[in-house]
Amino acid sequence: MRAGSVAALGKIPDHAVSQTWSRHFYEQAEYGTPDGIVWYNAHNDEEVFVLYERAENALECPPDRVLRLDDPFLRPYLAQIAAANQLTLVP
Repeated sequence: MRAGSVAALGKIPDHAVSQTWSRHFYEQAEYGTPDGIVWYNAHNDEEVFVLYERAENALECPPDRVLRLDDPFLRPYLAQIAAANQLTLVP
């Protein structure tokens, strides 16, 4: 709000506008050096987390705990999430 934005910013269909705001937060010293931003999405009003590349060292995950999104193990979970949000999961 301090920047002159509104909560609805993350819900507008024009991604160029939201990307411009993201760059603003990324580049302006008054916000420090954020690792990312959090907002409520337009689809189901749940939190969205976006991490910038500078967050790379802020997170740790052992290699044996990393799965690609196309891993067959994830398929039922992704299908459930897609169905709950009226989305289509494409193989």
